[in-house]
Order: sequence, then C-alpha cells, then structure tokens
Amino acid sequence: MSNIKVNLSILLQGSTMLSVEESTRIAKDGERVIDTHKHEKLEITVGKGQTVKVFTRKCKPAKQIIHLTEEAYEYMTGDNFPYQYKGVWKALKPNEKLRWHCNRIAESLGGTVDSIMVLD
Repeated sequence: MSNIKVNLSILLQGSTMLSVEESTRIAKDGERVIDTHKHEKLEITVGKGQTVKVFTRKCKPAKQIIHLTEEAYEYMTGDNFPYQYKGVWKALKPNEKLRWHCNRIAESLGGTVDSIMVLD
C-alpha cells in the first residue's frame, strides 16, 4: 500500500448547502436554534398583507481533497520536465514544481487550488 505524502485541496465550481449542525447553534437552554448569520432571510407576502419569514441555509464552496502518494510526489518534484518548460524546469525549487503540477490537476477539474499540504 502506498503512503500519502500530499493533501491537495481544490475549490470547485458550485457550492454545497451548510448542514443543519453548521447552520444552527445551541441556545442557553440546550435547544438548537437557527443561526441567522448562516441563513438567508426571505419575506413573502401571502393573503391579505400577511408576511411570512422564510429562512434558507447559506452555501459554502464545493471542495475536493485529493491524496497524492509518495511516488506521485517524487515524480512531480523530480527532473522529469513538461516539454514547454525544458529550459527552466531544473532551476525550479521542488515546491514550485509541485505547485505547477497541482495547478494543472485543479484546472483539469475546473477548479482552483485551495491548499497544498506536504506530510512528513
């Protein structure tokens, strides 16, 4: 089994709704209540001037986490270079090479790199 060396976090297009636990808080009496900062408020007029307040949970960006193995890390930081960077590839630092590869992975998924964590 391969060991995980890098955690790559990618922000994707779209969003996911906050869970009930994330969008509520515990009141002093122990009851779960709506956290108004994590909800959108809509006021709808119905009937003869009656307004109804509706709260919907907000959304957070969609995120994908990819675990890269030690072999992938060695390849990405090694001297194997992409054709278009033949002249400058060897001058790059290992973290710059890794960032370049991670950006390509994120682009292929239609997202952007949120974080890269190299594990020891």
